[in-house]
Amino acid sequence: MGKIEKDEFNIDTEEMAKAGLHFGHQTSKANPKMKTYLYGVRNTIHIIDLEKTKEKLVQSLLFIKNLISENKILLLVGTKIQVKELVKDFALACSFALY
Repeated sequence: MGKIEKDEFNIDTEEMAKAGLHFGHQTSKANPKMKTYLYGVRNTIHIIDLEKTKEKLVQSLLFIKNLISENKILLLVGTKIQVKELVKDFALACSFALY
């Protein structure tokens, strides 16, 4: 995928923390595959490592940017009713086709 440009997407881990993105699931509902992305535990809630989250988010955004530049299809899927409008608004804002 090439070298990641650190400031290309202007992602700030401080803002991610303020938005509460570091709070994960209860420790009793943990998926073992997530262990490498966890920072620790607070009050039986996993704390997600925001630096690793930022790294993977940048990789994902670069992948999406590459898809779009090659005129390939990006399928946005929301599995919960609460995100239906959010996904639709995002698709419209990015000029994606709606089906």
